[in-house]
Amino acid sequence: MQKKIEYLKTLPKKRIAVGVLLFNDDNQLLVLKPSYKDHWTIPGGVVNEYESPIDTAIREAKEEIGIDIKLSKCLLIDFTKNQLDGFLSESLQLIFLGEKISDDDIKNIIIDNDEIIESKFVHFEEALKILSANTSKRLNRLNGNFEKFVFMENGIPII
Repeated sequence: MQKKIEYLKTLPKKRIAVGVLLFNDDNQLLVLKPSYKDHWTIPGGVVNEYESPIDTAIREAKEEIGIDIKLSKCLLIDFTKNQLDGFLSESLQLIFLGEKISDDDIKNIIIDNDEIIESKFVHFEEALKILSANTSKRLNRLNGNFEKFVFMENGIPII
């Protein structure tokens, strides 16, 4: 058993981040304006050590908008690898589809005005214009079809 543990310690650890698409009854997407970014985003964040991506998506939504959500499916995984000032970084970016948010839940959305300073529902096409380039590229590859699963590498669909 010790040999296996020693071997496992030598394996790389990948950073994982998640995002959640949450729609209202009018099929508008919930977008959030972080205080620390110049673009809008979807609920989500980085997976903590030993936390599952699903638990992260649910936790981050609760932290960012104050309501409990349910996930329907994983829509997309994007393996990213890039270099930042000589530092090679890699991660897995997962996007989940959440169940529709009811009008009652929408009334209960609370943002902290610290990390998140604004929230709104927009049509999918509008979201593609105000989200980050990477998120927009990922969502654009879905073409509004939430029945399929897409695996990407650096924003390029592979399967």
